Amino acid sequence: DRQHVADARHRARSTPRAIASGVLFASIPPATVRRRGRPSRGRRAAPARSRAASFAPPMANNAVTNFHANSRLHFIGSWRARYDVFLDAKLAQKQHDSATNRTRDVASTSRATPRTIFHVDMDCFFASVAMRARPELSTETPLAVSWGTSASKRGEVSSANYAARAFGVKAGMWLDEALRLCPELVLAPYDFAEYEKVALEVYEILFEASRGECVGISCDEAFIDVTSRCESEDAVAVAEQI
Repeated sequence: DRQHVADARHRARSTPRAIASGVLFASIPPATVRRRGRPSRGRRAAPARSRAASFAPPMANNAVTNFHANSRLHFIGSWRARYDVFLDAKLAQKQHDSATNRTRDVASTSRATPRTIFHVDMDCFFASVAMRARPELSTETPLAVSWGTSASKRGEVSSANYAARAFGVKAGMWLDEALRLCPELVLAPYDFAEYEKVALEVYEILFEASRGECVGISCDEAFIDVTSRCESEDAVAVAEQI
């Protein structure tokens, strides 16, 4: 009946999908949709096939590798592993000094000085790195980072500088719409190696400014505890220096 068909379709849509052996498939159980009347004698019911397998083409052998190499989300998601390597090296380098400083800071700040925590967030980080790599561009040049091109007009905007934002271009916007709003938009491809290099340079500054009291959140975001510095310095002045 109609309700049974609707229930079967709902189960099929909610079935988890996975990637295996380069082919997308859906682990859908054999169909149980009833048909009116009895099946003809002598005929076997055709085996149920995966709904997704009938329309999903086989993936290339290196598809997953290429996806990871060109995926913004993969880079951001795997940043923690890079940061842990950086953190281990930093702590091993200054293990004794860091332990001494932390003990003194906690003892002094617990008595009189309120804790001062900075939330550091690099705005339009990818676009800023792309601008830094192109000194011939002025700060008034609208630029966005995307895996698409002005010829293909495919893909979405990952990051846009302030000049591009003035035209209405923003992160998450489809590229064809961004180019309609700003035909002079300069498009920069992803450069994950440079992002990692600059991010680690930023973390060096943050560790130095906070005397090792830094908690990394992402490649462009961190929390730092500057309480020990604010015993003798103004918090706003510390922020401006950073």
